[in-house]
Amino acid sequence: LAQKSRVSWLKLGDRNSKFFHGMVNWRRKKNSLNGLFVDGRWIDDPKHVKLQAKEFFRNRFMEQHWERPLLDGVQFKQISDRAKCQLTVAIGTEEIKMAIWDCGDYRPISLVGCLYKILAKILTNRLKKVLPSVIDDRQSAFLEGRNLLQSVAIANETLDEVKKEKKSCIFFKVDYEKAYDSVNWEFLLYMLKRLGFDGKWIQWIQVCLEGLRQGDPLSPFLFTIVVEGLTGMMREACRKNLFSGVKVGEKKVEVSILQYADDTIFIGEATIKNVITMKSILRCFELVAGLKVNFFKSSFGGIGVERNMIDGFAHLLNCRVT
Repeated sequence: LAQKSRVSWLKLGDRNSKFFHGMVNWRRKKNSLNGLFVDGRWIDDPKHVKLQAKEFFRNRFMEQHWERPLLDGVQFKQISDRAKCQLTVAIGTEEIKMAIWDCGDYRPISLVGCLYKILAKILTNRLKKVLPSVIDDRQSAFLEGRNLLQSVAIANETLDEVKKEKKSCIFFKVDYEKAYDSVNWEFLLYMLKRLGFDGKWIQWIQVCLEGLRQGDPLSPFLFTIVVEGLTGMMREACRKNLFSGVKVGEKKVEVSILQYADDTIFIGEATIKNVITMKSILRCFELVAGLKVNFFKSSFGGIGVERNMIDGFAHLLNCRVT
């Protein structure tokens, strides 16, 4: 049937035929917006539908907090002086040529000109060389010298060891709501300063980038810098015994948080203290960076933990059980 429908479209799709007009009407009906559910009420008046749609996107993209807290008490690695020079050295002809050829089929989900594409590629090629020196080892995405599956492998090995030794632990897979769209740009610039980036480099980023565009080569690296703030908060929580991770291996290395770009997994001991700390850190990070967690889509689970305890923890986090 699917093949027959394609054949019919190839034969009759471009003709002024009954089939063509039927397809047009079907698509128009399929794509039409008859109404919206707003707070449990069905609204079908076009005037009110437009107002609700406008209000939705205003709330989605409007800055909610004019003055956000900072992470001044959290320690981060610092970029070296040599790396600063590598980032801000004058752009050469060969570097431009390499960036142009590297662009390939580069089409970000946004309207940007060719000049920006070339500049973004040059900045990306420079940034990815120095970023591994300032980003925590628990972040495995988009960084040279780190395996793409590193975080997944560590998570699997950790949970396998917990099962083998008949211990218990909990894990929480975080789902960010509109991750790339909700980042606060002032926090991104703040994190660049905290990691020791040169003022000239920060100005370049500030001038060429209004937001994190999906498909833009710079976006994943800048997002990695943003979520380094969350890793730093987690390090402080573990250092101050507010959160207890799972110790694995002969050296009893503590695993508490693993990150792959915008995917975050918390792993820790099955205690109410850990659950409260996780939620507090995520709420605080939302205030700091603008990244909102969709707790309803996030998932919680446990190994060696009674089901009623898992359900209770999941209820506290307002998330589903995996």
